[in-house]
Amino acid sequence: MKSKGTDKRQNYSRIQRILYSLIVWIVPLLFIALFEIFLRLVGYGEDFRLFVDAPHEELGDYKICNPQIGRKYFQKLDYTSSMRDVFLKTKPENGYRIFVLGSSTVAGFPYERNLSFPVILQQRLQDMYPARTIEVVNVAMTAVGSFTLVDFMDDILGEEPDALLFYAGHNEFYGALGLASREKIGRNRFLILLHLRLMDFRFYQWMRDAIAALSDLNHTGKPDPGIRGTLMSAIANDKAIPYEGKLYQKAIHYFRKNLTVILTKARKKNVPVFLSDVVSNIRDLEPFSSVDWGDWPRADSLFFAAKDLEKGGHFALALEKYRMARDLDGTRFRASGHINQVIAEEALRFGAIRIPMEQIFEDHSDNRLVGNAYFTEHVHPTIDGQFLMADAFYQSIIQSKLIGNFNPVLFQTSAYYQRNWGYTAFDSLLALHKVDALMHYWPFRPKDVSENSMVKNDRLSFIDSLVDASWNKNPLEILNARKQWAVHFFEKKRYEDAFRAFYAIHLIDPFYEGAYMGMIESLMQNNDFPEAARYIRRFPDRETSFFPLYYRSIIASARKDYSEALSDLNRALNYADTRQKKWIYMQMMAVQRAKGQEKEAREISDMIAVLYPGESPEPVPELQSILSVIPTQVGGYIREALQYLEEGEQDLALEKLRQSLRIKETPLANRVVGEILFERNEKNAIIHLLKAFPDCKNDPDFLSNLCLYNIRNRDFSRAEEFLKQIRIIDPAYPGAQSLAESLAAAKILPQ
Repeated sequence: MKSKGTDKRQNYSRIQRILYSLIVWIVPLLFIALFEIFLRLVGYGEDFRLFVDAPHEELGDYKICNPQIGRKYFQKLDYTSSMRDVFLKTKPENGYRIFVLGSSTVAGFPYERNLSFPVILQQRLQDMYPARTIEVVNVAMTAVGSFTLVDFMDDILGEEPDALLFYAGHNEFYGALGLASREKIGRNRFLILLHLRLMDFRFYQWMRDAIAALSDLNHTGKPDPGIRGTLMSAIANDKAIPYEGKLYQKAIHYFRKNLTVILTKARKKNVPVFLSDVVSNIRDLEPFSSVDWGDWPRADSLFFAAKDLEKGGHFALALEKYRMARDLDGTRFRASGHINQVIAEEALRFGAIRIPMEQIFEDHSDNRLVGNAYFTEHVHPTIDGQFLMADAFYQSIIQSKLIGNFNPVLFQTSAYYQRNWGYTAFDSLLALHKVDALMHYWPFRPKDVSENSMVKNDRLSFIDSLVDASWNKNPLEILNARKQWAVHFFEKKRYEDAFRAFYAIHLIDPFYEGAYMGMIESLMQNNDFPEAARYIRRFPDRETSFFPLYYRSIIASARKDYSEALSDLNRALNYADTRQKKWIYMQMMAVQRAKGQEKEAREISDMIAVLYPGESPEPVPELQSILSVIPTQVGGYIREALQYLEEGEQDLALEKLRQSLRIKETPLANRVVGEILFERNEKNAIIHLLKAFPDCKNDPDFLSNLCLYNIRNRDFSRAEEFLKQIRIIDPAYPGAQSLAESLAAAKILPQ
């Protein structure tokens, strides 16, 4: 039997062991915690949050993708910075926030931000849902794979996303942390994810840097001959990876596991995911390398067999061979079919909205064989390809009704956006330089090709000289070259091209006011008043700056909204210089005369004579009608259409007007098309009439047709609204009584 003293000693012994264990663990942890605090206080290491406050004072309400986030994933090689997309710190009540995950394709390479599909998508969604604040935040980074995207998820989900878009899969072997990448942390998935988690701590960064410094002491000093050229050529080990080999299967397995984590995290937060296939150039890019592996044929033999089948018109068989040649390519810069299989299976398992991007590209390609028509090289889309990707996501989001219902009045086709988008030949030449540089190195060429063999651009045009001088410089140099290009167009009075050039600058730097002014002035000179009004509404200082107020008054006058025009002119006086004030007074005089206020017009004329003595009288400006200002790109179509109408050829006129609308929307074309279709009692007449409404709402004849349309469709409350508006605009309008009688009669008729 044990004594009480023995029990006490045993209890003390247990307590001592527990205390000892606690000390053994707590002291080191306390030291690490204190050291972590110290490192943060002295500013050591990197802040690896995905989102940080925007650095500029004018962006104080915004967050931005962390420009330094790439350091977390690239330790041996240079990295490209994040897209630096901004979004509001406080999500608006009417906001809809989308994050786009991916790599260089999503970043828009070889183009700049203006031609990345997320930017195109954002504009299309904003146009479809004007009452919402649509934010599409692109978090793409070049040469990253699914491990990076998993690491992004917690930060993304902390910013109240309404949806995630996912386009990734090409970089699973060679991207950062890929199993065949120079930027890897072993081949164990748990250790890779643990490393990423620990990289958020400065103590771990200090340990990493210390180990790297010790490694440098033992380095031979000889440069690695493989690490040169582009990031693509530098990041990959060129050892071929056999199809369905051990390394291949592990990479596919890791991709599935990472995608599962992403979809699980999103589902827990009830965030819908739009999950896209990946697609690549299979027709016009020979396999990078061919491997003799088991019973599989060589990739190059399959590729050339596909060429022969295509020549013979056997397109379905050719497509099968091209796909297999891609899959058997030992240098794995293009995702194999197994990646898309994983995407399809995981989308089905988690209820994600799958976008069959590969099928969409095939459906748009000749004979369903995807090649150079949509790709600049192996995986990066052309301009046509970027718009096709944007349209695929757009259609899927619209069909989901997650943001709201489809409105046919606000819809425009992808082709329409592409015709009127912010890009010029500058973008194509800049991309050409980048693609030439990319394809100069391995894997497009053998590694022993001299850098000096790169073809130089000897063209001497103005745009070429700008691009040549800027393409390999920092973004500011490229932006300055773009400004010169836009001003060049404006000075040459090529106002449509000037608008597109300024619009490109705006899409790249949405907060640069000079781009707004360039766009607005170009549009006004090009007689595109509705589009100019659109950008005036977005102008940051539109209520406290002369030109936005002045141009807005001209547009209001063209719309016969004279009260609004005079209000804007009076406000513009507060921000005008002496010469600009005279322009304002002259415009005021024209508006008063249009209103029939001759006494007020004479008073303004007398005031001008007093304020500007000795100056010769100037003619009163002639106010333009919104229906008479036609953008240059559709002027010919509309003039032909009006001629056909005079000749009684209504069908020919209708076709010409529809052609013009496919190129550029105008109030006149929409109004005339709507009125013709209304006469024919066609249902889609209302779409065109409502498109014209913002610019024609002060015209009683136009409102009369809308009133009749709603009487015909028994929407009596809307008909009464239009009749009321007619009587306000023109109390003596001769057709008002007839409309009232038609409305009264329709109300008593049975449905």
